[in-house]
Amino acid sequence: HAGLWGFAKSARLEYPHLQITCADFCDEEDAAPTVASAPIPRSPLLGQPLESELALRSSSVLVSRLVRNPLGPERALQLDMAQRGSIMNLRPAPQTKRVKPGLRELEVRVVAVGLNFRDVLNVMDLYPGDPGDPGTDCSGTTVNVGEGIVTGDSLFCGDEVLGWVPGCLCTYALAKRRCVVSRPEAWSHPDAAALPTIFSTVEAAFSDLAQLKPGERVLIHAAAGGVGMMAVKYAQSLGAVV
Repeated sequence: HAGLWGFAKSARLEYPHLQITCADFCDEEDAAPTVASAPIPRSPLLGQPLESELALRSSSVLVSRLVRNPLGPERALQLDMAQRGSIMNLRPAPQTKRVKPGLRELEVRVVAVGLNFRDVLNVMDLYPGDPGDPGTDCSGTTVNVGEGIVTGDSLFCGDEVLGWVPGCLCTYALAKRRCVVSRPEAWSHPDAAALPTIFSTVEAAFSDLAQLKPGERVLIHAAAGGVGMMAVKYAQSLGAVV
């Protein structure tokens, strides 16, 4: 019934007055009478269901909640993709190999990864050509540096960084020095990991190509997406009219 529940999600957004509620019942025949009598949480004022998706099990009504898992990895892990074509092919696996940084490279212990639509196309085998391993944007801690990184680079072991790190869906990943920068202290790792691709895309489009100036007008399509929202903020910061 996943397709039906997905349809209901879209219908709720487009027709909120319909008050669509989805309920999942257990398959046990002997539990049916008990399930039917289970109380459904309702608004004390309107009498309407407080939840749009319910699962009825025995005498209980279950609802979905997203909570942070308190458990952390006990060893280095990487995302294993046996083959492209389905998200179900993704599995966590031990990261048994770490590559020493080469010339002007550094090794990053990844803390947060920002996923893009490109990663979805990659996994689903819909991206033209070979996109490489999933994952590009990340934030983490420098744990090793290669040759050619000197004092003027201002990056050493223990420094917090963010940037483009292809194949970063793992605990330890290699990055090119030119593709990472220091993480501002005011930014959390998840915040920093969400920025590299969208900010670089917008800056290249508005600054390098369009050379957008204060007072100019710009039309931004799909402004609700990651790149779109960044484009709006960037254009406004330049004084342009969106």
